[in-house]
Amino acid sequence: MNFLITGGSGFIGTHLCKLLKNDGHTVYNLDIIRSDTLVDEDFTINILDKINLENIFKRYKIDNIIHSCAEVPITKSKNFFKVNLEGTKNILEFFLKYKIKRFVYISSSAVYGVPTKIPVVEGDSRVPVENYGKSKKLGEDECLKLISKGHNIC
Repeated sequence: MNFLITGGSGFIGTHLCKLLKNDGHTVYNLDIIRSDTLVDEDFTINILDKINLENIFKRYKIDNIIHSCAEVPITKSKNFFKVNLEGTKNILEFFLKYKIKRFVYISSSAVYGVPTKIPVVEGDSRVPVENYGKSKKLGEDECLKLISKGHNIC
């Protein structure tokens, strides 16, 4: 199978790329930072660059997308909504347009805000308290809308 990993140069993405390559899959990394991991193609582009994003989908056969790209709190960024929400919308648009089999959204426990109980479980209320968590929750909401329409998103 062919996998597109967004954020494949980050902590989770790097491990996903290695695991999938070791299992014999074709792996494409999409990140603003070049990958140190051996992948089949390394696309060093911004997830907000829709023209270059679409060129990837036009040129390469992609069976699955694992979307782990995110602007994370450690960056002290002001771009959480732009990267985490708009970037997710861009990837979902091409997921639909190019009829990709499966989309996996890597979220964050930050969508739950300050937990009222431990452990936090998937069905708990999502009440993020800061912009990173809010942006990841909105990305989840975009995925949930498509799940309700029968799309293969997890």
